[in-house]
Amino acid sequence: MHPIHRFAAALLFVAGSVAATTASRPVAKHFAVWQTPAGYVEVNHDSPVERIYVFAPRNAAAAHDGKDWSDRVRVVAAQLPPGQRLDQWFAALRARAKQDCPGLIAAAGPSTLQGRPQHLYEMWHCPKANGDGRGEISLYKLIADGTQVYMLVAEGRYPAFAPGKTPLSKAQLARWSALENSFVLCDGYLRPSCMGDPATLSRASVTSMSDTEVAAARRAETLGRELYRQDALAWKAGVALGAQRMQGVRGWVALPKSDDSGAVYFFRGDRAKPELAWVVTLQGRAAPKVSAGTPAQLNAELATRFRARQSALAEQTKPCTPELNTAVLHDSGNGGWLVYTLAAPRDSDVVWIGGSTRYLLAPDAVTITAARPSARGCLSTHRKDATGRPIGDLVLTQSLSN
Repeated sequence: MHPIHRFAAALLFVAGSVAATTASRPVAKHFAVWQTPAGYVEVNHDSPVERIYVFAPRNAAAAHDGKDWSDRVRVVAAQLPPGQRLDQWFAALRARAKQDCPGLIAAAGPSTLQGRPQHLYEMWHCPKANGDGRGEISLYKLIADGTQVYMLVAEGRYPAFAPGKTPLSKAQLARWSALENSFVLCDGYLRPSCMGDPATLSRASVTSMSDTEVAAARRAETLGRELYRQDALAWKAGVALGAQRMQGVRGWVALPKSDDSGAVYFFRGDRAKPELAWVVTLQGRAAPKVSAGTPAQLNAELATRFRARQSALAEQTKPCTPELNTAVLHDSGNGGWLVYTLAAPRDSDVVWIGGSTRYLLAPDAVTITAARPSARGCLSTHRKDATGRPIGDLVLTQSLSN
């Protein structure tokens, strides 16, 4: 049985075929979504391709078996037989319904059977059914995309009524109309609103991540913490070094040991012939220790990190901030280097999302193999609103590629 998730709206994935269809087809990429009005209770049953709701606003418990209903809604996923059109398939359903209700009257709605997806609307009136002698009104909405069909059926049963009469109440019609309007095909990428409200999503059950996803998440956490450590350490070391000793400095390399300790090495010269100017050592809450750099301290690891940093900065065009911070990491994927150039705001109220770039470099720390900006253009926001009040959460979304 295929899973059916419940958010603010109900979602029905393609799961197979129903009685009026042929064999099951492959699962489609989209799904149907609808908003269930208040008062409807879902009926438990075994079909993986059908959802049934009974209107029972006062006695929800008694409605769970779904047997004695007067107002219900069904949502069905089906497949068109090969070579058959949606209107032909539905005509077969209508013909079958007339066997149970010879007096069936079908009123067509504003169907759209050209293009993709297709929509078909129809209302059926049955003054008196052969089986139980009741009258019935059914409102149909079908959406077809290729051979995949989703069908919404809102049904009401009444005592037998005279032909031409419609015992549908205004309240019932309002519920059905709301359901019909909410019943659409959903693609979470093209129609994010289909995915439900955040509060409901936060309470939804989730599946466990795969081993690959777990590994990717841990790697992202590791990279993020290392970026934070290097950036924070470099800022503290720069404050300790002061503007006077920063004169002539061409760049730096931060090597953190923890969130608040490590060493930052400041360089003169260029990437081909680096010179170690200063070393700032930080240890927790202790005062930073500043010392002049010596040639003996300039090992191959530091020189290569500095070369990778300078190579990335040389490729940076049109920075969003006058200065750029940097972080240099080993790239475990190709044995080379990852260099992040980070927007450096002068205004503490501004949060930069754009203006940063990730560079992948070969082991020589000179050859750049790939570059990925954090956003298209300079994208930033503020920590406070127009009245000066702090903003609790900042959420920005942008597609970086097609």
